[in-house]
Amino acid sequence: MTKRNSSHKQKHGFTLIELLVVMAIIAILMGLVVGVSGAVMRKSAVSRARAEMSDLMNEIELYRADVGAYPSSYRSGDNHVAGNRDIMVLRKEKDPTNPLKPGFRDWYEAKYPNTVFTTMAISSKKGHEYFVDPWGSPLIYKDVKEFVYLIGSLGPNGSSGIRGSTQFGKGDDITNRNGAL
Repeated sequence: MTKRNSSHKQKHGFTLIELLVVMAIIAILMGLVVGVSGAVMRKSAVSRARAEMSDLMNEIELYRADVGAYPSSYRSGDNHVAGNRDIMVLRKEKDPTNPLKPGFRDWYEAKYPNTVFTTMAISSKKGHEYFVDPWGSPLIYKDVKEFVYLIGSLGPNGSSGIRGSTQFGKGDDITNRNGAL
């Protein structure tokens, strides 16, 4: 057997093509992970919104059992607060529509003394405190009739409706009426 003499030294390392292939595989895997985690985060925010609304609805029903009526809804009249929608403003004073009826926050603090109001996240703008959904939008609350109220969220996109419709309850809006999800 004869040995061949080669003038070329054997190189150790990766070629540019091999490095590009590995980088492409890593990029594809990262894209999959980011895409899946984003979908999971969106689903968890929707689930959180539903759970928080359900908890709040339980408190609203307890309020009705104690006071005899649902808390009043207030139209903010301010597009910077709630887009001129009905919301439940957390007032310290009595309900302005019925001075004998305590405000929801007064009732809550009297019923659960020495506790922090933690049913949902609360935001404050222009002197108004109100509940917010996981996306930071005011939670919509409307006392429709004596025995009916509507509670909901504008959802991830922060606006009503779908495909040009502005009707609340369509698209990604999350709505609830007296406990029925």
